[in-house]
Amino acid sequence: MKTFVFIPFGVPIFWHDCSCLDLEEPKKRVTDEELRIEVKTKFNMEPIQIQNLHNDEQMNIVQWMKQLDGVSLRQIARITGLTVNKVFKA
Repeated sequence: MKTFVFIPFGVPIFWHDCSCLDLEEPKKRVTDEELRIEVKTKFNMEPIQIQNLHNDEQMNIVQWMKQLDGVSLRQIARITGLTVNKVFKA
C-alpha cells in the first residue's frame, strides 16, 4: 500500500524508487506489406478481397488480424478497404 506525504513547495525531492523513468522496449510495429503477406498465407487471398466476403467471414478475419502484435486498427482498415469503425466493432 502506498502512503502519500505532503511535501511543501520548494523542498527538493529525491526519488530512489521511481519506476516512471524506466524505459521499456519499443513495441514492434508490423508493416503493411508484412501484414498483407500474413493474410495471404493464412487465408489464400489478397486483403482487399475481404470486402467481397460475407459480413461474418469479414469479422472473423479482422478479429484474427486484431490479435496480431504490432497491428493497428487503421492499418487493418487501410489494407482491407474496410472502414475503421467496422474494424473497431469486429
